[in-house]
Amino acid sequence: MRLRLKSLWMLVLVAGVLTACAADPAAVTEEAVQPSTPTLEPTRPVIVVTRPPVTLTPLPGEVPDEELIDPDIDLVFDRLQLVRTGRGDEIPPIQIVLNQDGTYTRDGVPGTISPEDVAAIDALLDEISFFTMDASMLPAGPPDGVSFRYALTVSRAGAERSVQSQDGFMPQPYLDLLTRLFEIGQPQA
Repeated sequence: MRLRLKSLWMLVLVAGVLTACAADPAAVTEEAVQPSTPTLEPTRPVIVVTRPPVTLTPLPGEVPDEELIDPDIDLVFDRLQLVRTGRGDEIPPIQIVLNQDGTYTRDGVPGTISPEDVAAIDALLDEISFFTMDASMLPAGPPDGVSFRYALTVSRAGAERSVQSQDGFMPQPYLDLLTRLFEIGQPQA
């Protein structure tokens, strides 16, 4: 896409220069008519590297952009909802809703977690800067039918943020958060 935009920009620039020169014949100078000496530089192959999307979280020690700063990072989430889908009908979807007070439902079954667990989950949200990270960690194209897809929506202080992701396209800190959330209400073996 960038290459096409660069090519289009160069085409417009060249067309503008040629139009200006054609409109004013005096604008053509001796230098412009002299043939240039071709330079023989080897062409380099183009290497395309694909990787999962990355978050916009600044590195430690970096000064973040104003748009990346979460003004409410010290507040605890009001509610979060996690939905896992995928793999067709062989594995049913999972839906977890967790409230700030520790009450939750997992696939319609209610329960409660401790205030310490709520604080630990909130700390994981803050660690990954959930409200400023990329909202999509999905591959191009439709679901592959083999991987799980996740939709995590978090509400806090009147703001709501949703992040869509798929197995194999999530950074480890985000995966750690999802793993912790899936422990909520999990049947004990």
